[in-house]
Amino acid sequence: MKSIFALLVMTLLFSLIVSVAHAQTDPNLISAIKGYVAETQHGQNHVDRWSSVLSGLNVSPYVDTHTAMTPTEAQQYAYMYKLDRWQPVADALSVAQGVDINKTAALIDVVSEYAKETQKGATHVDRWNRVLGALGAIQHDSPMTSTEAQVFADRNWKRWIPVPGVLADIEVQNIRAQQSESITTPSAPQNITDISVSESTIEITWDAPTSDGGSAITGYVVSHFVLGNSSSTVDTTVTATNHTITKLTPNTAYMIIIRAVNEAGTGPNSDPLVINTKQKTSAASHELSEPRNLVISNITYNSFDLSWDPPEHNGGFIIQTYFVHINSSHYDIGNTTTYTAIGLEPDTTYEIYVNVWNVAHEDASTSPITVKTLP
Repeated sequence: MKSIFALLVMTLLFSLIVSVAHAQTDPNLISAIKGYVAETQHGQNHVDRWSSVLSGLNVSPYVDTHTAMTPTEAQQYAYMYKLDRWQPVADALSVAQGVDINKTAALIDVVSEYAKETQKGATHVDRWNRVLGALGAIQHDSPMTSTEAQVFADRNWKRWIPVPGVLADIEVQNIRAQQSESITTPSAPQNITDISVSESTIEITWDAPTSDGGSAITGYVVSHFVLGNSSSTVDTTVTATNHTITKLTPNTAYMIIIRAVNEAGTGPNSDPLVINTKQKTSAASHELSEPRNLVISNITYNSFDLSWDPPEHNGGFIIQTYFVHINSSHYDIGNTTTYTAIGLEPDTTYEIYVNVWNVAHEDASTSPITVKTLP
């Protein structure tokens, strides 16, 4: 019972697949082809040929009785016989079978037969051999061009009608291939020069390659790494001929290499530039220290003045701001070293300290001191 059920499922699935294939083909075309099959007066070869088309389109019962025709076979018939009858067939077979039509191969098979017609004279044979040369089927000193073939097609010579289009496609492909082969990667960028160097940055400039490889330069790959440690390489793609490398370590030797890029790919390395970042200044050789000499003056019942000196060492970075802390409150006063506290309570003790921050977000604080407002 299970095997019968499985057989039914498989049959249904096959029917669904066939129906989907039919849905891809114009019903009017299938109807026309069935009409060609019925033309028995043209002989058995005619009937079998069109039956194979229906098999190729997954039409029952022809699927079981005839070998499926391929799109390229149908294309051959399109070239040999009625183009308007067979071209829609070749296109439909291509869709139904999911196979591209090899128009060049189809035309080669047809033209090869024409070239065998020696009884029609040497000119006839050579003309078709020139077409075969253009199609890449044989070597010929003077392959036929699409323009020449169009002259014969314009005479309404049926055999020649499909030839110019196929030859034109091949000519376009050949031109593109030649262009692709003629393009190479650009040569190396020249004259890498450092413009400025700091503790953490290197600004460089360079000249474009002497050869762009036949295609416009689209960018440059700037690579830098710590000298002797290529595993630390950082690549950056830029479009200009200058770049600033950032986030470097002070007093460190870096190697810099540049490559140019075009349509063909990335070119060779430039000559390397080796350069040291600067050492931190003496002021930067120490950590950020605390503000100095915190002084309280002009004490009243509800106010007092504060003043202090900047830190002895700024940690190598510019001072950004100071915070004045009075008991639980704090005030961001910017990069200034004086502050007047107002709105205070009389006869009240306050604890005060000053906190400094630099642009690297390092901070340091004074020791707290106390002051009492007047009664």
